[in-house]
Amino acid sequence: MSTGFIWIAAIIILGGVIATVGDRIGTKVGKARLSLFKLRPRNTATLITILTGMVISFSTLGVLLAFDKRLRDGIFEIGRVQRLLELRRQDLTETRQQLETTTKAKTQVEQELTQAREEQKAQQIEAQRQQALAQKRLKEINQSLRAALTKQVQTQAQLNRTRSQLKQISSQYQQAQAQLNTVTGQARKLRQEIQQNQKELQALVAQRNQLKTRINQQDREIAKLDAEIQRRDLSIAQREALLKDLEKEAIALARNLQLLRQGNLALVRGQVLAARVVRIVRPSAARQAIEEILREANRNAMNQTQPGVEKISQRVVKISEKQVEQLIKQIDDGQDYLVRILAANNYVVGESSVQVFADVALNQQVFKPGEVLSRIEANPAVMTTREVRQRIDLLLEAAKFSAQRAGVLDENLLIADNRIQTLIRFFEQLQSYDRPLELKAIAAQNIYTAGPIAVELLATQNGQVIFSTQQSLPQPTEQGAGSGEQGAGSRGAEEQGAGSRGAENQEAESGE
Repeated sequence: MSTGFIWIAAIIILGGVIATVGDRIGTKVGKARLSLFKLRPRNTATLITILTGMVISFSTLGVLLAFDKRLRDGIFEIGRVQRLLELRRQDLTETRQQLETTTKAKTQVEQELTQAREEQKAQQIEAQRQQALAQKRLKEINQSLRAALTKQVQTQAQLNRTRSQLKQISSQYQQAQAQLNTVTGQARKLRQEIQQNQKELQALVAQRNQLKTRINQQDREIAKLDAEIQRRDLSIAQREALLKDLEKEAIALARNLQLLRQGNLALVRGQVLAARVVRIVRPSAARQAIEEILREANRNAMNQTQPGVEKISQRVVKISEKQVEQLIKQIDDGQDYLVRILAANNYVVGESSVQVFADVALNQQVFKPGEVLSRIEANPAVMTTREVRQRIDLLLEAAKFSAQRAGVLDENLLIADNRIQTLIRFFEQLQSYDRPLELKAIAAQNIYTAGPIAVELLATQNGQVIFSTQQSLPQPTEQGAGSGEQGAGSRGAEEQGAGSRGAENQEAESGE
C-alpha cells in the first residue's frame, strides 16, 4: 500500500519537475524569440509545451508499465483472453451437437416404441420384449442427458472462471473496460444459449415422461388382453363343463340302455315322479299338501312299474316318516316352494316297491324377461345346413345348461310360442342370411326355479336385432306321461310351467 503511494508521489513530482522545466524552456524560447522548423516564436513556444506534455505522459506510462506486471498483462494479453473465449465458444458448440445427437436418439426410440405398440397387438410376448428394449434405450438416453448436463456444468464453471478473470482485468485499467464490456456481452449471450439448452433438456425430460406414459398405456392394453384371454378361458371352461355334463348324461343313458336290454326298465334313478309348487299359509295344511304330492307320485310310479293295472289300491312309493317331517318343517313358512318326489334307484316293470326321496327348493325368480341365457357366433354364408342346425342346438343346450346352473330345476325348454313352425322359420331366416351374426337365447318371461325355461331366439349384428322368433309365449300345457321328468304327472307339469299361478292354487287348497 505504501509502495503505491510512493509511486504516485514520484509520478506527481516527476510530472511537476518536467512541467517546470518545460515551462522554463518555453519561457526562454519565447524571450529569446527562437524559431524551430521556421515557426513563429509564439508557435515554437507552444510546440515546446506540447512536447513537454508528451514527455510527461510517456514517462508516466513507462513508469507504470515498468513496475506493474498486471497492467502490462491487461494491455498486452487481451488477445489471449479473446482466444480463451473462442475456445469456450467451441465447447458450447460441441455441447449443442451432443444435444442434437441425443434428440435424434430420442426420435429413434419413439419410432421403436411405435413399432413395438403395433407388434404388441399381434403378439403379447414380442411387445413385452420391445418394451424392455425401449426401456433400455431410455436408460441410455438418460445417461446421455446426464453426461450432457455434466458437460454443461463444466462449461458453466469455465465461463464463471473466465468472467472472474475479465472482472479482474477491468478493475486494473479503465482503458480495458470497453473490451471487458464486450466480453461480458458475449458471456451474456452464452448464458442465453445455456438457458436455451436447459429448455431443450426440459423438453427432452417431458418427452421421456411421455414415453413412460405410453409404456404405462401399453401395460394397460396388455392387462386388457389378459382379461380378454381370461374371459375366453372362462367361456371355454363353461363349454367344457357343459360337455362334461353331456358326457355324464350320455353315460347315464348308456347305463339305462343296458338296463333296458337286460329287462323292462320302468324308472331311472333321479326321475321326477311328481312336482308341484306349494305355499303353506297354515302349518296344519302342510301334511295334507305332502300327502297329495305323494299320491300323485304313487300314481305315476304305478303307471310306470305296473302298466295295465286299472285300479291303484296299493302304495308302491316308500319314504320315511322322518323325511316327511323334515319336508313339512321346510315348507311351512308361507313362501313358494318347489317340491319334487324323485326315484331313489332304477326300477324295472313289475316292481312292487319304489323307494323315493323328496327335494325342496325355494321357488324364486332366476331370470327376468330379456336376460341373456346364452350366446354364440354363426356365419351362415360359409356354413352348411347341418352346421347351422348344430349351432342352434348348441345355443339351446347352452341356454338349458345356463338355466340349470343358475338354479332352474325344470328341464322343459320352451322356444317362443312352442311351435315347431316358429323354430323352422327362424332356421330358414338364419340359413338365408349372408353375413356373420350373433345368436342369443334370452328369457321370454320371468323364469322361476320351477321352470319352464321359456326363451326367445335372437339374431343380432352390431347390437341390432336382425330377426327373431315369435315374441309372445303360450300358457304351459300338460305334458304327456312317460318321458322322463316331463311324465311326472299332468298336474305337476302344469304347475311347474305356471309358476306363481300353481303356487296360488296350492295356497287355496291348503287354506281349505
